Amino acid sequence: MSTLEGKQRELESIRTVRFVTGTLLEVSAERIKKLRDKFEQNQLFYAEISDLYSLVKGNAARKDELAQTRPVSGKKLSIAVTSNSRFYGSLNRHLVDAFTKHISEQENRSFMVIGNVGQRLMESTPYRRKCVYLNFSGDQPTQNEVHHLLRELEVYSEVLVYHP
Repeated sequence: MSTLEGKQRELESIRTVRFVTGTLLEVSAERIKKLRDKFEQNQLFYAEISDLYSLVKGNAARKDELAQTRPVSGKKLSIAVTSNSRFYGSLNRHLVDAFTKHISEQENRSFMVIGNVGQRLMESTPYRRKCVYLNFSGDQPTQNEVHHLLRELEVYSEVLVYHP
């Protein structure tokens, strides 16, 4: 009898372990799903930033060719590139915080903020009137918007870009 009772307790222990491991497996699967969703969201954002960087880099190369024929003005500009929507967590907030710190440390420099979120965040700072604001119709600028931005930038000899 004691052997039967021992085997029943052992069987019950095995069932309990199986239940616990099954529960832990479900919790792990849910955590992995959340991490994967966040990764995919960030991956899209970084792909968009990479595309924007490629556009700027390509246009900068063309600008270098033009700069050899154009006199240098000596003007300096700092730009904060933010999004047009609030779907990027605290990235925009951290960027604006770093940008306002940069503004407070600079003197002979102009400042520009690109994006609706950056403009709204700058409104609550004492530096809001020091900046020029530019908004694209979406998070990815059109060709016309890129050309307009480049025309705005061509008078500067140095452009420092802040981006997340």
